[in-house]
Amino acid sequence: MLNQLANTTTQQPFALVCSANDDTMRTQLGIVEWTFRIDQGIQDQLTARWIDARTGESIDTTLEQNNASSALDMFRDLANAVPTRSDSQSTDTWAWIGWISYEFGELLEPKASVVPIHRRRNRKGNWPLIEFHRVRLIDDADILSRYDKENQLLQLAPAHDAMRREFLLNVQRIRNYIRAGDIYQANLTTEIQGTFTGNSRHLFAHLAQRSQPWYGVYAEGSRCKIDTHQRALLSFSPELFLKYDATSRTITTRPMKGTRSGTTDAARDDLLRSDKDKAELAMIVDLMRNDLSRVCEVGSVRVPQPREIEQHNSGVWQATTTVQGTLNTQHDIFDTIAATFPGGSVTGAPKIRAMQIIEEIEQRERGPYCGCAGIIHDDGSAELNLSIRTLTLEQETVRESPFSFENARAIYPVGSGVVYRSEPGIEWHETFAKATWLYEQGTQEDEADSSSSHSAARM
Repeated sequence: MLNQLANTTTQQPFALVCSANDDTMRTQLGIVEWTFRIDQGIQDQLTARWIDARTGESIDTTLEQNNASSALDMFRDLANAVPTRSDSQSTDTWAWIGWISYEFGELLEPKASVVPIHRRRNRKGNWPLIEFHRVRLIDDADILSRYDKENQLLQLAPAHDAMRREFLLNVQRIRNYIRAGDIYQANLTTEIQGTFTGNSRHLFAHLAQRSQPWYGVYAEGSRCKIDTHQRALLSFSPELFLKYDATSRTITTRPMKGTRSGTTDAARDDLLRSDKDKAELAMIVDLMRNDLSRVCEVGSVRVPQPREIEQHNSGVWQATTTVQGTLNTQHDIFDTIAATFPGGSVTGAPKIRAMQIIEEIEQRERGPYCGCAGIIHDDGSAELNLSIRTLTLEQETVRESPFSFENARAIYPVGSGVVYRSEPGIEWHETFAKATWLYEQGTQEDEADSSSSHSAARM
C-alpha cells in the first residue's frame, strides 16, 4: 500500500498515526480529503482556510473575534458537522489528523508573548498555527513494514562549537532567572538543521521502524493554488499530551521529564535515583494537574501511576508520570486543549513566565515542535502527542507529488528542562542524546564534541 500510494499521481496528501508502545505497531492511515488551517498574518489577524485536497481550491475566512477561542470554536463546529464526500461509502470511517504549533499557545495565553507572532516570522518559513486534515481512514495495519529505504537522503549537520557555547550560555541565563525567583524551571531548545531529498513517506516509515514511537504522527501539508510551500511533519514522539475517551470521559496526560542516554541498567538506575530529575518531573506534574482541573470534575484529577522509567528505541531512558481526570460534561477535547496547551513539559513552571523567557532566549518560532499532533475521532475521542522527537520538512517549490522533496529544509529540534541544579554541560549532553538515533554513524559524544559545521550524517 505504501509503495502504491507513493508512486501514484494523485495530488491528495495523506496522514497517519502509529503507536508501538507494546510488541506491535498499530497504524491508522488516512487519505486527506479536506484541510482546516488557521494562520496569523499581517497585524496578527487570524485567518481560517478550508482546502479541498482533490482540487486545490480554498476558501479563506477572517475570524471576527481575533483570538484562540474563536479558532477552536470554528474547528469544533467543523468537527461536529462530520463532513464527508458524496462518493463516501457507508462503511467509510472518518477522522481528523494534524497538528497544532507551539505558537498557538501564545494566543491562548496572550501574556505569554511580548512580541506579536507576525513580527517574529523567521527565515525558515511559516508553519500554520493549526493544520488538521479531514481524512478517510484506510485499514492497512502493516503499512510501515513496506517501504523503499533507497534513494532517501537526509543530511543533518552535527552540533558545532558555536551552538554549544550558545546553549551553555542560555542554560546559565535560565538559572539566573530561577535564582531571581521568576520561575522554577524552563524548557530550553535548539535546532539541528539539514536537508532532505526523496520520498517523505518512505523516510517516515524507515525512521518509525527504527525508533518505534509510542505516539507517532505523519502528515503532509495540504497544497492549495495560492500556497507556495510544501511541507511534511514526521513526529516520533514518546510523550502523550492528551488522550480522551469519550465514553468514560477520562482524560489522560503523561508528562515526561528526565533523560539518560543508552540502554544499560546503570543508566536507568541513575535516572531513577536522581533527585534533580525527580523534582523536575514533579513540577510539571503539578502544573498539568492544575491545568486539567480547569476542565475536569472537582476532585477527579489523580495520579494513578507515579514516576516510571521507560526505555525507548530512540536509545534513551525517560521518566514519566500518568495524570488522569474525568472531563466535566460541559467540556470537550477542544476545551481541554485550550486549558492545557502547550504542555507543561515543553514550557516550564510557572507556565506564562517560562514562555516569556523562552521567547526572549530562543528568539525563533518552534512551529509544530513542542506543539501537539495526533488524531481526533468523530465521537470526540482523541489522542494527541506532545511533539518532541519531531522532524519537519519544508520547501518553497511545490512539486507534483505531496511526498516528493528535493533539497528541502529539514529541522530537528531538541531540548531539555533546566532547573537551578542543572549543570550546563550535562544538559547539553542530555539534549543531544535525543538526536543520536538520527545519525547513522558516530557516537553522541563524537557529534557533540565536533567542531565542524560542514559535515553531515546520511540515511
